[in-house]
Amino acid sequence: MAVGYLTGPVGASMAGFGGRTVTNSTPWNHLLNGTSGFYGLGTIKAMVIEVGGERLVVMKMPTMSSEHSLTEGTIEKLKALHDIDITGRLITAATHSHHNLARYWRLPAPLGFVGADSPDEELIDRMTTAMADVIAAAVADLGPAQWGTAWNDDWDPDDAVYRDRRGENDPTYGKDARLTLLAVRRPTARRWPRSSTSACTAPYSTRRTSCSPRTRRAGSR
Repeated sequence: MAVGYLTGPVGASMAGFGGRTVTNSTPWNHLLNGTSGFYGLGTIKAMVIEVGGERLVVMKMPTMSSEHSLTEGTIEKLKALHDIDITGRLITAATHSHHNLARYWRLPAPLGFVGADSPDEELIDRMTTAMADVIAAAVADLGPAQWGTAWNDDWDPDDAVYRDRRGENDPTYGKDARLTLLAVRRPTARRWPRSSTSACTAPYSTRRTSCSPRTRRAGSR
């Protein structure tokens, strides 16, 4: 595993803030407001799993969404900069942050006002280079490990934690009621890590919890 950061540039527009008058113009914004600083840096996390010579990479991005430009760009950067080929082996997940870089979505420029700004190839290049570097560091950190999964098909029936706030698109896109958890640890770890929400805590083990997840455990090499 490895962790890295998106480090700007200051002045780039932030994703998600569409339909607003531009009051701060910089060399890095177009249709959305440019930033004047950063409170913190967006975190990139990568986990590499390899079993029997088959490799899979899971990467968390601090962006508004996953996007082809970032996925494919990161794969190409890994080939060019690190001689690592993970074509078809990269799964990305995004935090839906509205406090990080826009301009990575290759939409026609006039559509950028909805919250993505117009695409900027230099920003895409900077972002995918940072992501490729994190994955390369995670590959270098490969070692013996174990993994486990747990899930609950209806973990929040009373909508105490999250709900379907766009009921008008039902039944096509209803609430996803399943909670799925994955843990990876070194064999020397003393216990499985825990993942928690405001409703419950579900350890990655074979014993049941207040969430009553069904579980599986397995080892990987």
